[in-house]
Amino acid sequence: TFEEYMGRIDTISSIDAAATPDEDKEIASLLLQQIEFANVVVLNKVDLIPEAEREATVKKLTAFVKTLAPSALVLPTSRSKVAMPQ
Repeated sequence: TFEEYMGRIDTISSIDAAATPDEDKEIASLLLQQIEFANVVVLNKVDLIPEAEREATVKKLTAFVKTLAPSALVLPTSRSKVAMPQ
Protein backbone atom coordinates (compact mmCIF):
# COMPACT_ATOMS: atom_id res chain seq x y z
CA THR A 1 0.00 0.00 0.00
CA PHE A 2 0.99 3.63 -0.29
CA GLU A 3 1.50 3.94 3.45
CA GLU A 4 3.84 0.92 3.49
CA TYR A 5 5.79 2.31 0.56
CA MET A 6 6.21 5.71 2.18
CA GLY A 7 7.55 3.99 5.29
CA ARG A 8 10.30 2.38 3.21
CA ILE A 9 11.57 5.50 1.47
CA ASP A 10 15.17 6.22 2.42
CA THR A 11 15.92 9.49 4.11
CA ILE A 12 18.90 11.58 3.15
CA SER A 13 20.67 10.67 6.40
CA SER A 14 20.20 6.93 5.78
CA ILE A 15 21.86 7.32 2.37
CA ASP A 16 24.53 9.85 3.29
CA ALA A 17 26.25 9.29 6.64
CA ALA A 18 27.25 12.97 6.70
CA ALA A 19 23.65 14.18 6.46
CA THR A 20 21.85 15.39 9.58
CA PRO A 21 18.24 14.92 10.72
CA ASP A 22 17.70 18.62 10.00
CA GLU A 23 18.56 17.99 6.35
CA ASP A 24 15.90 15.26 6.24
CA LYS A 25 13.36 17.80 7.53
CA GLU A 26 14.47 20.33 4.92
CA ILE A 27 14.03 17.79 2.11
CA ALA A 28 10.58 16.80 3.38
CA SER A 29 9.58 20.46 3.62
CA LEU A 30 10.83 21.14 0.11
CA LEU A 31 8.88 18.19 -1.31
CA LEU A 32 5.68 19.34 0.40
CA GLN A 33 6.19 22.90 -0.88
CA GLN A 34 6.58 21.62 -4.42
CA ILE A 35 3.16 19.99 -4.16
CA GLU A 36 1.59 22.99 -2.41
CA PHE A 37 2.58 25.36 -5.21
CA ALA A 38 1.95 23.00 -8.11
CA ASN A 39 -0.68 23.66 -10.75
CA VAL A 40 -0.37 20.12 -12.08
CA VAL A 41 0.77 16.97 -10.29
CA VAL A 42 1.54 13.90 -12.38
CA LEU A 43 1.12 10.62 -10.50
CA ASN A 44 3.36 8.48 -12.67
CA LYS A 45 3.74 4.70 -12.74
CA VAL A 46 0.23 3.95 -11.49
CA ASP A 47 0.41 0.81 -13.63
CA LEU A 48 2.87 -0.61 -11.07
CA ILE A 49 0.23 -0.55 -8.33
CA PRO A 50 -1.48 -3.95 -8.08
CA GLU A 51 -4.73 -3.71 -10.02
CA ALA A 52 -6.85 -4.63 -7.01
CA GLU A 53 -5.42 -1.65 -5.09
CA ARG A 54 -4.94 0.82 -7.95
CA GLU A 55 -8.22 2.75 -7.86
CA ALA A 56 -8.23 3.15 -4.07
CA THR A 57 -4.54 4.11 -3.99
CA VAL A 58 -4.92 6.72 -6.73
CA LYS A 59 -7.91 8.16 -4.88
CA LYS A 60 -5.85 8.37 -1.66
CA LEU A 61 -2.94 10.03 -3.42
CA THR A 62 -5.23 12.47 -5.21
CA ALA A 63 -6.95 13.36 -1.93
CA PHE A 64 -3.55 13.90 -0.29
CA VAL A 65 -2.41 16.20 -3.10
CA LYS A 66 -5.72 18.09 -2.96
CA THR A 67 -5.25 18.76 0.76
CA LEU A 68 -1.98 20.51 -0.07
CA ALA A 69 -2.97 22.04 -3.42
CA PRO A 70 -6.77 22.16 -3.77
CA SER A 71 -6.73 23.70 -7.24
CA ALA A 72 -4.02 21.43 -8.69
CA LEU A 73 -4.87 19.17 -11.59
CA VAL A 74 -3.90 15.61 -10.62
CA LEU A 75 -3.09 13.33 -13.55
CA PRO A 76 -2.57 9.61 -12.91
CA THR A 77 -0.33 8.22 -15.66
CA SER A 78 1.66 5.25 -16.82
CA ARG A 79 5.03 5.80 -18.47
CA SER A 80 4.53 9.57 -18.15
CA LYS A 81 1.96 9.57 -20.93
CA VAL A 82 -0.30 12.56 -20.46
CA ALA A 83 -3.01 13.43 -22.94
CA MET A 84 -2.54 17.04 -23.99
CA PRO A 85 -5.66 19.19 -24.34
CA GLN A 86 -6.18 20.61 -27.77
